[in-house]
Amino acid sequence: MKDKTKGVAVYLVIAFAVAWVSLGIAFHLRLSSDTRPFQLVTLAAVFAPAIAAFVVRKWVTREGFGDAGLALNLRKRWPYYLFAWFFPSIVVLLVFVLAAALGARLPSPIPHGVLLGLPLLPAEFIIGSLIGIPLAWGEEFGWRSYLQIRLLAHRPLLAAVTTGLLWAVWHLPRYLRGFELRGDFVLSLFMLPVATVIGSIILGWLRLRTRSVWGPTLFHAANNAANGSAAVSTLLLVMTGRELNWFTVSSVLQCIPLGVLCAWIVFTGQLSPERVKEQKG
Repeated sequence: MKDKTKGVAVYLVIAFAVAWVSLGIAFHLRLSSDTRPFQLVTLAAVFAPAIAAFVVRKWVTREGFGDAGLALNLRKRWPYYLFAWFFPSIVVLLVFVLAAALGARLPSPIPHGVLLGLPLLPAEFIIGSLIGIPLAWGEEFGWRSYLQIRLLAHRPLLAAVTTGLLWAVWHLPRYLRGFELRGDFVLSLFMLPVATVIGSIILGWLRLRTRSVWGPTLFHAANNAANGSAAVSTLLLVMTGRELNWFTVSSVLQCIPLGVLCAWIVFTGQLSPERVKEQKG
């Protein structure tokens, strides 16, 4: 077995085993996902991809960390970092525009709780992105800075799609047990691989453009912060009404601007083998 194939296989075993075992413990203990004990028990699941990548690089293939993208490269790549930091927030704000275009409206008078939450949006988006970097790195150091650059390396777009599907399966226990399932069950399960494939293409592009794991990590953290915003969830809830679940609405509508970006990456050849070789050079 070649070192690369062996490394990919061991990576997948460790990433899935560590994540699913820690989640299984949380299931067994009947922990609620919004409690501190759940977060502590499942912390290993968040860092499972990083743990797997470290073990493989250090002891399985012994290839080291030369291409792990640990340098920031901020001086030359700062525009991509700004994009990674703020674009997820723009996407979430576009959800309101799209929801309004489809007929969603704010009630009159606007609930007092919504008015109080709106000024918190900038802090939730900007500061929340920075706070979430360690957890996002736990995934990106594995998925983008190991698996996606090893798996089908000669076909970067296919590598992104394949990594996205594996990433969806990795998340599946959280959805099946309701820990990340806040909307319509069938639609949310359908949207999971769609979102992870789109995400892998965008995050893989940022990994190449920044030549660093920190570019996709910042985008990942910013996306989590924007989607986890209490103000956003409250506002969407009152706009769409009780007959529609805000999370379902948001997850579908977000795929429109993210899909446009993804289409640009694909159709302009940003992940073509030739462009990838050029960017690595």
